[in-house]
Amino acid sequence: MQEKIDRYFATCIKEKQPPTVTGLAMALDMTRRGLVEYDKKDAFSNTIKKAKGRIEQFLELKLYGGIVAGVIFNLKNNYGWQDKRETEIMGPKGGPVLIKVIFDEKENGGEKEKNGGSPSSETAPEAE
Repeated sequence: MQEKIDRYFATCIKEKQPPTVTGLAMALDMTRRGLVEYDKKDAFSNTIKKAKGRIEQFLELKLYGGIVAGVIFNLKNNYGWQDKRETEIMGPKGGPVLIKVIFDEKENGGEKEKNGGSPSSETAPEAE
């Protein structure tokens, strides 16, 4: 299998063609889906992952030039890349965030809180 993989990448370089997951699969006489499943098998898992890593590296380098929409699409669909934004909220000095629930009897028809208790003494003063 490694010989076929090496031959595929050598051909890509010789023919000045970008390496692709589908191209790798074809070089290994299988479908793209088959290749994706094949890298889960213990016997060849590392070999396939390394080959796909070479393709991923090629694509990642392409992000530094020109039109990148297709490259981004490929990385998201073949390599699990994703647009992700994480926001961390902290209280004073990095401590926990205090959440205060304000209960307004007027807006809730005078009903008590769900826990059966009465409104907290920490309710906001009424607006005048």
